[in-house]
Amino acid sequence: KKRINSKYRKQIKACYDKELKLNPTLSGRLTPKLTISKGKVQNVSFVGNSLKGPTMRSCMKGKALKWVFSNKCRNAVTSLPFSLTIE
Repeated sequence: KKRINSKYRKQIKACYDKELKLNPTLSGRLTPKLTISKGKVQNVSFVGNSLKGPTMRSCMKGKALKWVFSNKCRNAVTSLPFSLTIE
């Protein structure tokens, strides 16, 4: 999970930075649940979230649906928690 998390961290940070322009005090936890088939993300849902940014989820989902993983990851469901705080 850590390798997956760090590989796409910059994309998630870009979503967060965009959301911070609308809500400068936004912080919290966002956990996408990814359904992966044949190395590609097929579905994204969110579980256990404390982040209240309205467009953050849609931005993250759009990015995650383009993520590609090793073909070894043929059929999997995984959750990737991101803690997002102001730097």
